[in-house]
Amino acid sequence: MKSYKNVKVTITLVGLRRFKVSVAGAVKAPGIYSVFANTRVSEVIGKGGGFLQNSSLRNIMITHSDGTVSKADVFKFWRTGDRTKNPYVLGGDLIVVPARENNINTCGIYGAVKSPGQFEYSPEDSLFDLINLAYGLTMDADLLRADLIRFNPDQRTTQTISMDLEALISGDDPQSNIALMPDDRVFIRTIPDFHKKEQVTVNGEVLYPGVYDIEEDQTRLSKVIAKAGGFTPDASLIEAEMIRAYNVIDPEFERLKNIPVADMTKTEYEHFKLRARERPGRVAVNFEKLFLEGLNDYDVVLKSGDIINIPVKSMVVNVSGSVVNPGLVPYKSGEDYRYYVRRAGGLSWKARKSKIRIIKGLTGERLRPSKSRKIDPGDTILVPEKPERDYWGFFKDTMIVLGNLATIYLVVQQATE
Repeated sequence: MKSYKNVKVTITLVGLRRFKVSVAGAVKAPGIYSVFANTRVSEVIGKGGGFLQNSSLRNIMITHSDGTVSKADVFKFWRTGDRTKNPYVLGGDLIVVPARENNINTCGIYGAVKSPGQFEYSPEDSLFDLINLAYGLTMDADLLRADLIRFNPDQRTTQTISMDLEALISGDDPQSNIALMPDDRVFIRTIPDFHKKEQVTVNGEVLYPGVYDIEEDQTRLSKVIAKAGGFTPDASLIEAEMIRAYNVIDPEFERLKNIPVADMTKTEYEHFKLRARERPGRVAVNFEKLFLEGLNDYDVVLKSGDIINIPVKSMVVNVSGSVVNPGLVPYKSGEDYRYYVRRAGGLSWKARKSKIRIIKGLTGERLRPSKSRKIDPGDTILVPEKPERDYWGFFKDTMIVLGNLATIYLVVQQATE
């Protein structure tokens, strides 16, 4: 026999072998399909139209031509990339996709995992498998606080099994990888305040608006404004405000929102008006007294999530309603409301002078006007109109009443004759 050294041999595959496999069960189009030798189970099922809504993705049975049976777990393949769970098919294979039961024969995992939820149960499942199906633990998972809730044999009561996730992740203790049973539920806690990001937002007229880190319940307002570079020349301290997350719900106010005003009692209406004018979450801070007068009593301690808004100076007062020329009037220090009404052309003939109100730009509070009432930039002077009178309606109603009285008079007159 001759032998050759250092010879390059090239093998060319002319074509892949084709064969037939059968698909049955909970698929859209069961039947026999011709496939190539490099076709996986999920691809064959795809040829059968794909899975139904209630198809089992994890307990697919494959009966081979020699009578042996194997199993495919397409869902685990999709979630973890484990190709052994989505094997190549062989000639003559019968793939049976069973139907999945709803809400039973499942396992759930909740808490500090990347994709918590409920998954179809497979008899081979372990705790490690379930964590991988949920795409693994999150960074803030507390490895010392995890529980498995399992039904007792009576199928009604449950038991709690504490788990050692540190040993599971490290692989030091194989017994920590608990075998799962149908309807097990795993709860993994998070580490309290893990990498907690304490920050506030400063908007508007500062040199460097943006987000700033703080030490909650320690950092004060003045320090954050200093971090932001201080105020710009156009900053309006009188209109500046600080907003804090406000989660307190007033059940009475929520109830009144769904009641027509005409159906409210006087007390309910007053409560509704007061609450409607409030600005939820607004912290009582006087920026002028803190930053111009140096009164540290107003230097509030910040909490994470606080928003500090510094608007630009408006230097105008809005006069609206029943005046000759409603609109914005340039602000003039020391002037009362009458000055701005005059600048707006004065009251119109329909103005309801007794109902004039000053709406403070900072708080939205409605105030009665007076000579001593201070007007600030951004305030609104509202002049309501007199209600229109329906003289024809009044005349018509009067005539109806008079007609009724006349009728009564005639009836009484005839009865007494």
